[in-house]
Amino acid sequence: VVLELVGGKIYKESVEMLAQPGQIVIIGVSSIDFSKINPFTWLQAVKTIPRFNFQGLMQKSYGVSSVHLGFMLPKKERLLKIWTEATKFMRKHKLKPLIGKVFSFEDLPKAQLYMESRKSHGKVIIKL
Repeated sequence: VVLELVGGKIYKESVEMLAQPGQIVIIGVSSIDFSKINPFTWLQAVKTIPRFNFQGLMQKSYGVSSVHLGFMLPKKERLLKIWTEATKFMRKHKLKPLIGKVFSFEDLPKAQLYMESRKSHGKVIIKL
């Protein structure tokens, strides 16, 4: 299972990493960089959105699903239940997030620039 939040090149790499029968869950597309008021950015944004070939997925026994967390926010009870079940699953299977880089609180501006550079991998941690 791959939880994919970036899109674009990372989505393609994630699909290539799947083992059979693999499942990719698209949670977001943070690589989309566009401005609602600048139509020149729209085409590049569309190119970033994940696409898949249904026949190819069937042949390789892959599955694709998606989640829109913004849709779930007004339904706090449901979101809390999902969060509770997910954290139990993570503890049971001893899953841990990939920590990409740790910054001190004093370096908070550097951490922000690092995330905005889209070169970060894993979680960016701010140490207090």
